[in-house]
Amino acid sequence: MNLTDLTPANLRAAPDADIRLAWLRVNQWYGAARQAGAPIEDVVNAAAWVLAEFARRGLAAEQTELARVAQTVVMAAAPADEGGEDAAKPGEKPRLLDVGAVNKSIAVRLVKRDAERRLVTGVVLEPDTVDLQKDTVTAEEIGLAMERWMLAGHAWDVQHEGPEREDIKLVECYQCPADVVIGEEPVRKGTWVTTVKVLDDDLWAKVKAGEITGFSIEGLGVRTPVNA
Repeated sequence: MNLTDLTPANLRAAPDADIRLAWLRVNQWYGAARQAGAPIEDVVNAAAWVLAEFARRGLAAEQTELARVAQTVVMAAAPADEGGEDAAKPGEKPRLLDVGAVNKSIAVRLVKRDAERRLVTGVVLEPDTVDLQKDTVTAEEIGLAMERWMLAGHAWDVQHEGPEREDIKLVECYQCPADVVIGEEPVRKGTWVTTVKVLDDDLWAKVKAGEITGFSIEGLGVRTPVNA
């Protein structure tokens, strides 16, 4: 089984066992690409088609990191069954994004810390702020990203290295309805803010020592050219 075999037409014709094998394979390819620092766009696109076939058959796919990424990306695509102009046709290479997928990791600051309760509050994503890749995100897009993350189970890790942490608990998650000040930091309207409770002693020691200074959101998005 190769990545190019995972087209909508081939997946529809495959038995359930092959669909499950396809999900295993794309997760293996995704892990290998991440480890090697290789592009992941084609693997994510193929994974989205495999997940769509799971859903069509009423099957349950294991909820991996790739599943969360693919489920987010597929919401930006025009479904082939609806005849979207940019949707892949039967027999074509899986293609969800017409302007290119962007694998992004954005580090943002902590704005408040409660040492007694082991709570840290930080900005996750700020609207209309140019990042290191010269991209910006609107407040509306931030709201959608926050909703998808919450519905996907709001997983946490440290330095983008697995496994998921069970000792970091979400306490607050919201989008600022107006310009506010949190702690002593100004936070603009539309910013995504979270507060977490750190249960692990070693991790909390790193927060207090300043070794961990912020949250970092990672995901796959769609880059759309805009007029300067």
